Amino acid sequence: MTDRACNLRIASYAIFICVVGTVGLRFAQVEHSPPTRTVTDFARERVSKEQILSTDIRYSVGIDSDQRWILGRGFLHPDAAGAWLAQRTGELNLALHPEENPASLEIWVEPLLGQGIQTRSVSVHTSVDSVEIGLQGGIQPVLVALDGQSTQSITIICDGTSAPIDLAIGPDRRKFCARLSNVRVNSGG
Repeated sequence: MTDRACNLRIASYAIFICVVGTVGLRFAQVEHSPPTRTVTDFARERVSKEQILSTDIRYSVGIDSDQRWILGRGFLHPDAAGAWLAQRTGELNLALHPEENPASLEIWVEPLLGQGIQTRSVSVHTSVDSVEIGLQGGIQPVLVALDGQSTQSITIICDGTSAPIDLAIGPDRRKFCARLSNVRVNSGG
């Protein structure tokens, strides 16, 4: 057999293997069909039931928490200790049992402090109350009144954000204000 014939035979084997491999991969792929309407409706109902906070229970907003859904714009994806507010303004969106008479919200926040920053000013706003506090390190509670309605939108405003690398406390270049670790809705009666 000549070199040319040998090369043609090798090329034809290579093409044959590629075609068979491609066809084989196509049949080996698992097809996924979209969920049925019943499955989707069941999942929506389950999620909506789980997204209602009860009063007088301290909830974590860490990565393993089922209450992460309350974190609105401004917050990063949670870590084990909570969720960082990475913008000057953040939102919490709460769904509550109105029959439990939700009267106030307590949040626990830890400011990002370092060289040159000894206090971080944070204000918390609801439809009926505003509280401003100077956070000076460690996790601190902030208490603000609620209007008793079943849905609440809470706004948290920081005086600024800083990157850990700029404060000489770590290599992270992302900017943060404070980390939210826990929330509790207090009943009024």
